Amino acid sequence: MSENPIFSAFFEDFKPARQRERAALTIYRALEARNEAAMQDVGGGSASTQAAPRAPRRAPVRKPAKSGDEDGDGDGPARRRVQPLFYDLNDVADALSLSTRGVQRLVQEGNFPKPRALSTRRIAWLVRDVEAWAESREVADMLPPANAGQRRAA
Repeated sequence: MSENPIFSAFFEDFKPARQRERAALTIYRALEARNEAAMQDVGGGSASTQAAPRAPRRAPVRKPAKSGDEDGDGDGPARRRVQPLFYDLNDVADALSLSTRGVQRLVQEGNFPKPRALSTRRIAWLVRDVEAWAESREVADMLPPANAGQRRAA
């Protein structure tokens, strides 16, 4: 805008480029506001124009299963669901409603089965070992305390 011949005389007083650009931006904003006001007077402009209401999004339609595609996802025959053989530390903690540190502590004390090595850097517990340990726990004869499951405030 500062290169516009109409405004060149106005911008001669502003020597630094930053000052010229700031003045040009101020003029541009003033002209935009004036044009917006003029458009509203004649019934146009963005403030008076209401956007058409959007139609609600439809859920994607599932295609019928092809022959041999039992689950309907279009990728061929359905895969069998396999029950897990092993639990990692987080799965064991979730299954027993304990923290991961609580599971590690039980293993260190010898009160919980040790994990098995799946590879050189991966260990896990057999699901049946975890279930057998849970079944071997004695039945409690008391109710849980009123604050059970609540954590202390930090």
